[in-house]
Amino acid sequence: MKTFLAQEKYPKYKNMINSQTHVPGQDFYPVLVKNLLTADELKDLQDIYDNFPADKIKVQAYSAHASIYPTLKNKEDIIKRVEKLASEAVGEELVVLDIEGARYSREFGWEAKLGPHYDARPVEMYVLDFHVKSNEDWKLIFECDEFTFGDNEGLLFSGTGTVHWRDPIRIRDDSRIDLLFFWLQHKNPRSISDQHSKNMKEREKFFLSNINPVRPLSKDQWWKPIKISEAAEKHPHYQKISAEILNPVIQNEIYTNPIFNQEKEMIYLSCKIKNNEIVSVNLDENMTKKISEKMLHIYTESSIKFFDSYVIRLSNIDDSLSKIFHKEIEDGQDFVSIMFPMSEDGEIKLDIDGKEFVIKHEYCVTFSENNQNVIVKSINAPIDLLVCSFEINKRDNQ
Repeated sequence: MKTFLAQEKYPKYKNMINSQTHVPGQDFYPVLVKNLLTADELKDLQDIYDNFPADKIKVQAYSAHASIYPTLKNKEDIIKRVEKLASEAVGEELVVLDIEGARYSREFGWEAKLGPHYDARPVEMYVLDFHVKSNEDWKLIFECDEFTFGDNEGLLFSGTGTVHWRDPIRIRDDSRIDLLFFWLQHKNPRSISDQHSKNMKEREKFFLSNINPVRPLSKDQWWKPIKISEAAEKHPHYQKISAEILNPVIQNEIYTNPIFNQEKEMIYLSCKIKNNEIVSVNLDENMTKKISEKMLHIYTESSIKFFDSYVIRLSNIDDSLSKIFHKEIEDGQDFVSIMFPMSEDGEIKLDIDGKEFVIKHEYCVTFSENNQNVIVKSINAPIDLLVCSFEINKRDNQ
């Protein structure tokens, strides 16, 4: 079993690990995967990235990172391929839970950075970090072990069991690094314990305090957050998502919409919706479970429980409807919610605590119904919205 370099380089770190309980995945040494895709599949995927609509790229507000959600050709075959090689490497059956694309580029107006972290998730997860196309080698580091890999190559690692980061260098002005992440979990998911999270936070904190970034960036420059407004004028066509979260309850982000047409039909059959009226709906067990799992991966630092769901049909906006998404605090209980537009043509513009979010078909947004001021600014056509609310409690170790 290969040991990560950090335990040799930092005796204090080795002693800390030895004093803690074992963390699942901490002993899995990253595996390099070559030629995952055929030449045609790779070319198709690169073309998708090269021609991806700019207005659908979700740029993070703290780094030169953007989320891209490509439509994969031969998706099922590729997933089977990934699951097979990952299961063989880990020695246990794994399944792909999610696929997400990413791009690092200074064209977004910020410095590229990915600091030491572990992937805080509710269940044990592995990640295949796959390089679609890049014109600069940007090392991926796992507890001081460095890896460089190129197009059509990927690195399989334990995201929840190891602290990892990117080499803190200043990438070139013309650099563009396109990636695709396959998130895998055990076929029978294994929950992350509070002790697991506590141990990983201590390890993460160690590297944040002890690694030495490579020049020309100083540590202060490396971690300095950049406000959305500083780059808004340069890149007005990008939809920017804030990641400067001061309160884990207040987390406004846009995600792809997991609601399918047959599920929408079931919702419409279960209730009669009138204009500008809120109607409670009972989602079936599978749909409730799917949305709950999505929220668990978003609010990883909190314990959440499904509370209720409702549908509203907005046909016009007036003063009485300027603020309709709100829950009164009951015994100090906090709520978080996720909103899904169900109408294919409708588009809704929201103001959440002074920040503008435009949501439409195939996208959803998270917000807090009793911690944030959510105002409907406009709609371009009558629109049906599904809102699911969850009770939320911060973990004791936060």
